[in-house]
Amino acid sequence: MGQQAQSAQDQGPPRPEEERLNPGIVAPPEVITSQDGTTTRADDEEEQAGAPPVIGAGALSPSQLGAAQALAQRPKRPPLRLFVGLDDDARRLLVGTLANYHVTVVGEVNSPGDFLVMPGATLDKLVQASGGLTPKVDLHAFEVTSAEIDNASGLSRTVRHTYGLPVAQFAQVALKPFDRVRFNPVFSDRDTGDVTLAGEVKFPGGYEILRGEHLSSVLARAGGFTDAAYPAGVVFLRQSVAESQRDTLQKEADALERQIVSIVGNTSSKVQVTDGEIAYVTQMINRLRQGTGPASGRVSVHVDPREIAAHPELDIVMEPGDQLVVPRQPSAVVVSGEVMAPGGIQFRTDRSVDDYIAMAGGMTEIADDDHVFVVQPDGSAVQVNGGGWLSAAPKLAPGSVIVVPRKLRHFTWDSILMDIVQVTSQLAITGASLAVISR
Repeated sequence: MGQQAQSAQDQGPPRPEEERLNPGIVAPPEVITSQDGTTTRADDEEEQAGAPPVIGAGALSPSQLGAAQALAQRPKRPPLRLFVGLDDDARRLLVGTLANYHVTVVGEVNSPGDFLVMPGATLDKLVQASGGLTPKVDLHAFEVTSAEIDNASGLSRTVRHTYGLPVAQFAQVALKPFDRVRFNPVFSDRDTGDVTLAGEVKFPGGYEILRGEHLSSVLARAGGFTDAAYPAGVVFLRQSVAESQRDTLQKEADALERQIVSIVGNTSSKVQVTDGEIAYVTQMINRLRQGTGPASGRVSVHVDPREIAAHPELDIVMEPGDQLVVPRQPSAVVVSGEVMAPGGIQFRTDRSVDDYIAMAGGMTEIADDDHVFVVQPDGSAVQVNGGGWLSAAPKLAPGSVIVVPRKLRHFTWDSILMDIVQVTSQLAITGASLAVISR
């Protein structure tokens, strides 16, 4: 008799027929949040007091041993189930109905998303369900967007309310189905990203910046230049400029490709274009497709404190991702392009562009002496013969690069030649920037 009573007690009261046929689905374990922010299972809290000690923690007292035995003999509580007694059709109907009672919370809460609300629910309950607010939340201007639906007229009007309330007054804000609550982060004067200073500065590395911070401020934080620095040859790289350059070069490559297709398809001009000439232009297009290399995005900047003091507009505003490379004092001028012996030649103040070209062996037969240009150490370019016979020759400085481009024969497609000359100059300027960094 005693065994039969114990068996009946373990089985519990008899279940209804619909509950036996539709036992429902197992619900997630209940989670209780304590005041210190930690979470524990509800099942575990009941077992915390009588939990057996860890093995190795010492001898068990008689009371602890008795509690451990009682806990081991206690039957485990069955898991909580949802939708008990509901068949599949009723369950789908209930879930579809619950979808009409949801609100959305986004922004600075720990668990943003959609939540079900009962009639009369308030903002404090929603915030609690979403895990609470983050430390960066802006409470002086959060918004609740509601939809006022007029079924008779078939119209819905959006109403947005902005609140500035402390957390203790969130219970005053009533919510309705389809509401959307947005908590913005506080505005910060810190920009989103670092800038990098390398080379001859006292403390190179990455620096976080404020919104609107200037280059002179970052240089001061980096300790300024070292004694070996060459401020006239700084290399300043900007990601936004690099993206603009890549877009421009891609458009130029598309234009060149269209012109090649047009010329090759024209039977009257086919005999005037050699395979070598088409291969050269095709190679140029491929270089444009690949981008401008590691020096892409260079911007000519001024870092001389005296110039910036006289002209504050020259002090450039920094952007996240900017890079500043300060080279050492160079001692040579580089001659590149169509000369007999390209390379570096020691700088002297009394030497002109023609002197350096002569010391590089002179120009080759295919050199274009009408379009020789000089890349200054700061990245700017000046054409040697571009200002007329009265213009002065460009001034050379240590680290300057003299570029002698190739002369291209005008073989019936003049428009393509003009584009290629321009693109060749752009690529040469980019290559010259690398020469300044490496010397």
